[in-house]
Order: sequence, then structure tokens, then C-alpha cells
Amino acid sequence: MAAVSRVITLDIGTCTAKLAEFQVTGGQLMLLRLGVRELGLDPNKEENRFPSVADAVRQLMAETGTKPGIANISVSGQSVFIRYVKLPPVDAAQVKEVIGFEAQQNVPFPIHEVVWDYQLTAGRTATGECEAIIVAMKADLLETENRAAETAGLRTKVIDVSPLALYNAFRYNYGIPAETTLLIDMGARTTNLLFVEGGHLYTRGIPIAGNMLSQNIGNELQEPFAAAETLKKGKGFVHLGGAYADPDDRDAARISKLIRSTFTRLHNELNRSISFYRSQQGGSAPKRILLTGGTSQLPYVDVFLGEKLNLPVEFFNPFRNVAMGPGLDVDVIAGQSCFAGELVGLAARDTGACPIEITLTPPELKEKQAKSRKQPSLYAALVAIAALAALFSLANLQEAAIANKMADSIQGKADGLQQFNTEVQVAAKESDYAKRQYDAVAKLVAQRDDWLEMLEDINRVIPEGMWITVLEPKYNASALGVALPPAPPASGPASTNRSGPQLPPEVTTLEIQGLYHSHKDTYSHNQEILNEFLNRLGALKWFSRENSKVDLAPVQGSAEQPYAIEFKVIVALKKPIDIKP
Repeated sequence: MAAVSRVITLDIGTCTAKLAEFQVTGGQLMLLRLGVRELGLDPNKEENRFPSVADAVRQLMAETGTKPGIANISVSGQSVFIRYVKLPPVDAAQVKEVIGFEAQQNVPFPIHEVVWDYQLTAGRTATGECEAIIVAMKADLLETENRAAETAGLRTKVIDVSPLALYNAFRYNYGIPAETTLLIDMGARTTNLLFVEGGHLYTRGIPIAGNMLSQNIGNELQEPFAAAETLKKGKGFVHLGGAYADPDDRDAARISKLIRSTFTRLHNELNRSISFYRSQQGGSAPKRILLTGGTSQLPYVDVFLGEKLNLPVEFFNPFRNVAMGPGLDVDVIAGQSCFAGELVGLAARDTGACPIEITLTPPELKEKQAKSRKQPSLYAALVAIAALAALFSLANLQEAAIANKMADSIQGKADGLQQFNTEVQVAAKESDYAKRQYDAVAKLVAQRDDWLEMLEDINRVIPEGMWITVLEPKYNASALGVALPPAPPASGPASTNRSGPQLPPEVTTLEIQGLYHSHKDTYSHNQEILNEFLNRLGALKWFSRENSKVDLAPVQGSAEQPYAIEFKVIVALKKPIDIKP
């Protein structure tokens, strides 16, 4: 029994979004749901595109009853760059490298800003050459379209481009044509031409399409774009020339002639494209034309092109080989067939091998797919880790039982040694007290040498005519009242009370008093000498100039003519001296 699966397809056009759901059975497609919805966008306001697309897709899913799931998506050919390149005769292993070089040369954007893919489109020639199609799109635009679909609840599997999805639909329904066929997809911004000759495809875009018709109508009738679009759909048709009478409606007559003028330009571009295909691509002139796309539904488009190109013109039927699901209104489906070509081509990707299987994967989606591929391995690793954890737990239980037995044995021995614990604690306290006393004595011995060295340094910087009468350490008053460490508990020889007197904990400043006399009996001169003395003290390693000061007063005479100056210098120690034992 053939496997049955379902596939959701979404075509995001310039002005419309199309959604379908198919059932795939043994490579055959059955249409289950189909919906078409206009985005309602002004072509000059692309900043509103993302919310409009996301909203349109959500509404299509609600209208058709399509549930969220995995989807194949196509994006408008107007935003896509397609280039055909001839590859030199190289080994198959080097093809990817050569195409990468060709992509950098041909894509008109920095290669790191685009998402691109390629596919070989024909077998090698007698000279060993082959042809490849390179497709590229700006990564940020592709991310926007994909995010709009995902916002509506779809999980992207494949992102194709409109012209190539349409070609896959043609091949699914018409096979390999016996004669060259020109498939004309008339969209909103671009008319895409697909030259199909045998198994070969060549595409080209012409920037003459439905939006240009509406813009011309709006300019002629002084109407906004939305109103012109409504007039085009309500009254528009291709005027067939002077041999035919104008309609009674004057607006319809003016609109039809405007449309004919634009289609005349399109006809000229078609002729140039056919000539280019024949001369540059070595192709044959098309023998028939197939029309599709929303703009192709304007009345008399097929008649106009048939007369101008002198070729048979038909409308492309994307459901030629697609079965209709139960409950579908065939007449409604037929009216929407001009929008469904890309949807069928996307569904054909799930039927097996398609002629062209280009996939543009934006970086954000590629990262999600990579994580998804890693999940089975991650789950397997978690299972393995859980199994190992269970084994370790079992081993730990066995080890715990052994450890408990050993602990019981050790506890019995420990209980026997408990009686010695009190004696050991007393001895440890006595040892700690003795060590602290030793450290205090060693510190005082070291400080004795520091004080001698400090006094020598002070004596060395005393100016001539100065003598010191008082040198007094000053203490940190807030720390007074610190006692010596208490004696250990009353036990053994260490039971004597060794607590000492209450001493200030540290010296922070040094107060120097004395007299100074010089031959220059001026107060200002003496002040300078004493300040210089203070600076000399500040230059010593013991003192800091900050928080130091000089006070002076005359002993005899006046302030201006003293016989001697009584001074007091308070100098701060750089590092307080701890004098606690």
C-alpha cells in the first residue's frame, strides 16, 4: 500500500498570498484545500509588508481550515536574482568550488549578504561543459518572508522561488514538451517568462505587470492606487484596436486603451526576450504560449497576445494531473487556478524527484534545522546518561553499605579515645597562649629598633638653631581600653592570671615640641624654617605630610622681633605603630 502524507504549500507573492493543502499518495497529488488572499499593500509602502503577510496567512489558514504544520514556501521572483552560467570542464568534485566562484562574480550583492543555491540543469556537452542555474536572494528579505509564515504557525521545510516552483508544476502536469513552450506568468510587479524546450529551462523577468497597469490608470484618472486597482479589476480589459467599438462606459473605454498601451510595451519586450533566447541561449522560437498569473485574467489578454505573436495561446492548467479532494467546488477552484501554479510545484517537491530542487534556507531557519537534526542524538545521549547514572547509583549503594560497616568500626575506636580529648584541648589552649605571648615580645623588640632608627632620622633633619624639648607619641583615642588576651582556663601551670594594664593600641601621630632661634629675627622667616622642617620630616619613610601641622609662638619680645620661637609640630605616621602586646 502506497504511503500517504499531507503537505502544506504557501506562495507569498508581491500582492497576494496563496495557501493550499495536498495529499500525496504514491507520487500523486490530491488537492484538499485552496485559498487566495490579497495583501492589500500599496506598492510604495513596503514597510507594512511583514504584518500584512503574517495576517493574510493566518486568515487563509482559518478560512481553509488548515492546521499549523510543516510547509513548503515560495517567494516572489521579483526579489530573486537568477543567473545561468556555463561551467568549464572540471571534475565533479570541483563543481561546487567553481560555482561558488561564479556566484561571487554574478550575484550583484556581497555574497555574505545573500542566501544562494544552485543546480546543474543539463548534461555535459561534447566539450565537457555543463550549465548551472544560480539563485540568490538578500538574506534579510528572505528572513522576513519566512518569519511571517512561521508567525502564522507554519514550520518551514523548503523555500523555493516562484518561477522555479511554476516550472516544476508545468513539468508535473505537462511533462517534457515536444515543442518549445513559452509560459508567461503575469504577476503584480513582474511578468516572468519561462522558456521550456525539452528538459531545458530559461527564465527572464520583465518589469511590466499588474501594478504598472493600476499606476497608469491612477495617473490618468487622478485616483489613488487602491481605487485604480478596483477600477482595473471592475472595468479593465485589453482594447482590441480600432476595428472594435468602444464600450458605452467612458471610464471603461479610457482604461481599456491605457491597458492596451501597456500591453503593447509588454509585447515589444516579449519579442526582444524571444530574440535573446534564440541568439544568446541557442534556443528555438516558441510554438505555443501558456498564460498564468493574476493579470492574465484581464479580458482579451489571450486574444491580444495571440494576434501580436501569431502563436496559439492557452491558459496554464496547474490541476491537469491533480485530483480534486472531496467537498471542493470545482468552479471556484477553476477560477483560482491562475494563482495555483506555484502551489502545485511546491507540492510536487514531496512526490519524488523534481526537475529543479532549489532551496533557499535563511540563516535563522538553518540554525533551527541543525538543532532539530541534533535532537535525536541528544535524546539518545540523555538516555545513555540516565542509564549510566542508574548504574553509578547501584554501585554507590553497594559502596555505601561497605562504608557504613567501616564507619561503625571506626566509631567504636573513636569512643575509646574520647577520654583523651579534654586533656588535648587544655594543652592546645596553653600552647596557643604561649605563642601569642612570644609574638607580642618579638614585635616589641622589633619596634625598639624602629624607634631608635626613627629618632636618628629626626635628629638628622633638624635645622641649625633648633632644639627639641618634647617628643611624644599620640594614640588612636577611639581604640583605648584594649586589654591583653585573657589567660587560659585554670588548669596546670598556666592558671596564673597574666592580664596586663590597659594600653592604647597604636601610635598614629608624633608630637614634637621645642625652641628655635635664628639671626633673622622675623616671624615669617621662622615660619618658613619650621615649614621646611615639617617637609623634611614628611620626606622620611616614617611620616606623611598630610594631616601634619606646625604651631609656633614667640617666647620673648614681639611677634615681629622674637628672641626665640616655641614651636609644636604634629606629624602623621604613614603606618600606625601597633603597640599592643
